[in-house]
Amino acid sequence: MKDRHIRRQAQLLALLSHRRVGARGIRDHWRRRCQEASVGLLWEEACSLPVQLSMGGGGFDLREIYREAEEEIRACVKMGIRMVSLFDASYPVTLREIYDPPPILFYKGDLIERMVRDQSQNCKEGLREQMTSPSSLRTARAIAIVGSRNSTTYGRKVAETLARELSALGICVVSGLAEGIDTWAHRGAKDQKGGTIAVLGNGMDIYYPRRNRLLQEELCQKGTVLSEYRLTTPPLRHNFPARNRIISGLANGVVVVEASQDSGALITADFALEEGKSVFAIPGNIYHRNTRGTHALLKDGARLVERVEDILEELYPDLLSQKGRTISNGLFSEMEILASLSEEERLLYLQLDQEPQHIDDLSRMVDMEVNKALGILLQLEIKGFIIQEPAMNFVRA
Repeated sequence: MKDRHIRRQAQLLALLSHRRVGARGIRDHWRRRCQEASVGLLWEEACSLPVQLSMGGGGFDLREIYREAEEEIRACVKMGIRMVSLFDASYPVTLREIYDPPPILFYKGDLIERMVRDQSQNCKEGLREQMTSPSSLRTARAIAIVGSRNSTTYGRKVAETLARELSALGICVVSGLAEGIDTWAHRGAKDQKGGTIAVLGNGMDIYYPRRNRLLQEELCQKGTVLSEYRLTTPPLRHNFPARNRIISGLANGVVVVEASQDSGALITADFALEEGKSVFAIPGNIYHRNTRGTHALLKDGARLVERVEDILEELYPDLLSQKGRTISNGLFSEMEILASLSEEERLLYLQLDQEPQHIDDLSRMVDMEVNKALGILLQLEIKGFIIQEPAMNFVRA
């Protein structure tokens, strides 16, 4: 049984490399045959193609690429990498419905299976609830959070908090494991109920960016890491726009936290719009380049997000009554914070906002010795009211 499964997967992988079949041919066969579609039938059709037509007269040998594909599948098994295809019941429903779904996904983790189970449960509940939450009846709940690699402290904080609150409600957070906003979205969601999915623009055996290696390994255990690219595929620039269609395809909606006018996050938003999905944007500093893309989305009709409820109201109204702490009420209000501080703590805290400020500047603004100011700031950090960033810079939490 195991060998038969490997043979089927190797056939599909070989067909993906077949010039007369490829990704388009696999998708066409699956759509044309519907319930009757099978890898075996497509393989038989490919084997019957004249060799001279297969590669335009290039001496193409289907058996040779099958052997290479089988070796790759066995290598995946050794590394704990699994594969799901359009022909499998466990393939994500929302991804099937995009214009060009990837015929094959390689992945580590258990969220793919969990999303399929959630989808079935949502369908059952939908029969009882009728149209209470139409967007969640046929699919598992998932939100994409994307944004700039060169993120600000404000953007990182929003991404992490928003992801944590969504995931705490059982909503899966999808992103691309890039530096900046993607990284903080994964960090916020990984320890919560909904979990997080990271979509790569390279092979599963490659760590990119390198500084996210530990995070990628952790997500393989706590969530899911997936890719449509074969082993050893490097993170080529043109892979990432294609990767973004998967991020959008897995989600019910896309939240753009920070994006310049040429950000790849806007490509993800465009895919979502083409698929008729909701697009949300976080407002920001009008003087910062990272808000030009998000504010353009808002001008074009994206929904402004200030709190988790803004997303729930549009996509998951049934969760509004279940929500716990949210961005709007999950953090201490400023009045509560100020009331709990000593006079000197309050003096320093009021100088801080979401833009990093150096200890020297802070001590000068409040006319205080640097060492004394530093001690007070460390107490504020212990209380969770501020965050210390590299090079002795401080921001509000």
